[in-house]
Amino acid sequence: APKPKKHNIAGVEDVFLYTTQEQDPIGLLYELECARLNRVVFQLDFDGSENFTLEGRGDGESGGAADEALILKVTAEPFKRVRMGKLLLKDPSKPATLSNKYTWSLEDPDARAMAQAMEEDRKYLHEQCLEAATLGFGDDSLTTQAVEERCAKEGVLFLDPDFPPIETSLYKKDPSGEVLSDGQPITYRRPRDFMDGSYDVFLGGIEPNDIRQGMLTDCWFLCALSAIAEFPNLVQKLFCEESQKVSEAGVYKLRICKNGQWQTVTVDDYFPCWPGGGPSYSRSHGNELWVLLLEKAYAKVHGSYATIKMGWAYEAMLDLTGAPYASIRFEDPDVQEKFKTGKLWDELVHWDEEGYVMSCSTPGEDVFTETGDKPLKDGSGLVAGHAYTLLTAKETSDGHKLVCLRNPWGNFEWQGDWSDHSDLWTPAIMAE
Repeated sequence: APKPKKHNIAGVEDVFLYTTQEQDPIGLLYELECARLNRVVFQLDFDGSENFTLEGRGDGESGGAADEALILKVTAEPFKRVRMGKLLLKDPSKPATLSNKYTWSLEDPDARAMAQAMEEDRKYLHEQCLEAATLGFGDDSLTTQAVEERCAKEGVLFLDPDFPPIETSLYKKDPSGEVLSDGQPITYRRPRDFMDGSYDVFLGGIEPNDIRQGMLTDCWFLCALSAIAEFPNLVQKLFCEESQKVSEAGVYKLRICKNGQWQTVTVDDYFPCWPGGGPSYSRSHGNELWVLLLEKAYAKVHGSYATIKMGWAYEAMLDLTGAPYASIRFEDPDVQEKFKTGKLWDELVHWDEEGYVMSCSTPGEDVFTETGDKPLKDGSGLVAGHAYTLLTAKETSDGHKLVCLRNPWGNFEWQGDWSDHSDLWTPAIMAE
């Protein structure tokens, strides 16, 4: 069967258009996927196309249908993929012209349907937690093999009773013990529930671009993770050998250096997700688990996902590498002096050449991550109160001092001089 082509939609994240070429009859099948917590209304207008008609219409020879607008419109619910329709070639023996434009709008999801899905998930997960409590999985000394064998014997998947898929693992509590929920409709799902096809812990190597931040304001942690991903062996060392491949039972053991001591952290593969959809917190670009597993292990060590909101990247680097760190604050008089004399720049270049893991952050408050909004693209492209990976520091032959940063969002980049589309990038400088 022909494989659909997936197209990103300009101006909106996590909405995709799929087109499939079909031969009998000759035409294009259009589908729309909404992979976000919105309902999307999408319209495709084929005005200007010639020798095409829409499925279900006549060929236009008898009048009427030929004058109708060639428009496909559909409403896709959150995390659903829907069929829009087919555009068919009228006469294969004649020339054809295909032209299209699209419009879209986002709407709030159906609150009742979302609440019903959440309640069904809560009941199911509660039953799973009760069953797991009887199986003695809370013993961290059990090897991965021992847990998998017990799961196989009982006919279950691993569920970590010390960090169960419930609200207390997501949020902090107030002094009275009340869970401080942020009101987001977040449930838990396993990769087999939200990933299409096969998946693995690592796929096609470890790269910083594998990492995408979600609704959790843990850019400082993901920034550190992105920085060490420049050195794949550092990431692999965080996974016990038996957990560097998929566990059929969903049990993984990772290593975190907390308070100067390396400790093994056992986690299951239940991840915070939107109801019926994919991860609500960190994500990867492909069908791999290493980013989600590390974020979960880090959250478990700290008590909840909410506890790892806001922090400094160097703190996470210490926990992920066990190595000492240096923190440079621009408001310090000594740093200001180094900046003026150029010594700070010389140190940055030296550290980059020596393979140091580096990050940087902007002042202010990040008011965008938890809302899912993005800043307007008419500014600098830097986000306030945000952490970035410092990938490299280079000086051109013309004396331009440039640093390359990576946003853990996976998008929204610097818009000023020397940005990706800047005219300052001459062929000679690019060659350097």
